[in-house]
Amino acid sequence: MNKGQFFKYRSLFIFVMDKTHDDGPQVQKKQLRIRKKERTKQVILAKAEEFFAKKEMEAVSIEDIAEAAFISRTTIYNYFKNKDTIFFAVGNKVFRDLNQRFTAMFDPKMTGKDQVLQFCEQTFKDSTENPIILKITNAYFVHTDKLNIAPEAVWNDLNVKIGPSNLNKLIDKSSTFEEFNLEELFEEPSYIEFVIWLMRNGFIWQKAIKKGREDKTIKNAMDDGELMEYLSILLNGVLSEINLRRTIKDRIGITRDTVISQSLKLISHFLEN
Repeated sequence: MNKGQFFKYRSLFIFVMDKTHDDGPQVQKKQLRIRKKERTKQVILAKAEEFFAKKEMEAVSIEDIAEAAFISRTTIYNYFKNKDTIFFAVGNKVFRDLNQRFTAMFDPKMTGKDQVLQFCEQTFKDSTENPIILKITNAYFVHTDKLNIAPEAVWNDLNVKIGPSNLNKLIDKSSTFEEFNLEELFEEPSYIEFVIWLMRNGFIWQKAIKKGREDKTIKNAMDDGELMEYLSILLNGVLSEINLRRTIKDRIGITRDTVISQSLKLISHFLEN
């Protein structure tokens, strides 16, 4: 290498190093912006969850959430399309936590029937202590009706846009949401994500029911899908009545624990026959 080539490559090396050094602060600033944006989003969701837990969705306004989060109404729209989007984003957080609890509860030593009953008891406990769970579940059915589509159509849309194999991986948790850009694939990504959280929840229940079929503790002749549907109706029905009759049952001395205990006995009989 002659003297001219040396200085040429030396200059190039210094130029590259300078560029790399200059990019450092820019990268750091970008990361700070991303973290700040995520923090703001989480504050919005936390405040929204507080409102939705106390009031019906219709009684909560974007202005209420913005004021509680100490941000402008316009800022909220930078993160969420509308109130429905916020509501289902809150639902995604709630059901993510719920599914984690159920997964941790799964006990290989327990019979399938006892596992299902444990899930039922936990559902009663969670939903009476945190009414937002029932509100979000009900809102899912209302919103699906409003969209004028059958749940099967949502499933088919997921199959087409994500693919059956990828969808199964999402449901059994071998894939994560970060691997798919739901915002590009669907008009209502928060709603679609909530549908997948419901599917994951169903997958956990299916494992318990399957175990009950294998160990012969669940003998109900319905297929697993029908059985899960009826369990959902029973659970949501009891929870709705507990909420509706809260004042009345207190007057006549029926405690929440008594209602839940008697309901679990009925569900146990339902599973066995």
